[in-house]
Amino acid sequence: MSNLLGTSAPLSSDISLVIQVAVILVLSGAVYRAKGRRFLQHAYLMLACTILNTASVALVMVPVAWALIQGVALSGFMALVLVHAITGITVLAASYYLMWVWRLDKPGPCFKQKNKMRLLAAAWVAEVVAGIAVYYLLYL
Repeated sequence: MSNLLGTSAPLSSDISLVIQVAVILVLSGAVYRAKGRRFLQHAYLMLACTILNTASVALVMVPVAWALIQGVALSGFMALVLVHAITGITVLAASYYLMWVWRLDKPGPCFKQKNKMRLLAAAWVAEVVAGIAVYYLLYL
């Protein structure tokens, strides 16, 4: 049993899950800031989400996924893992692209990216939901 969530998951997976749920909550706060025209706060919150997501992916998700895919035939579960992984890679790439557009400047060039930001937010939520499903199937 894990000390954090009381499942059979390793502590690192529990921490990663908590981080991902926190990222979605912060993402919601960032959307609220953008709607309130507090664009610089929005940008910094999104930067924090991107950094937390990157750390969680690099330190926990990649090693777990690599262990899962070694020599395993495609199944419904593995298809879910692949969808989660592909969506996650897409989310990270889009996040870094939008951070590059922003480049720590005051709002300006990223206003043209509003539709991409909305798609990114939806994909991010879908990725986390898929990740929660993977966690559930693996550890509960």
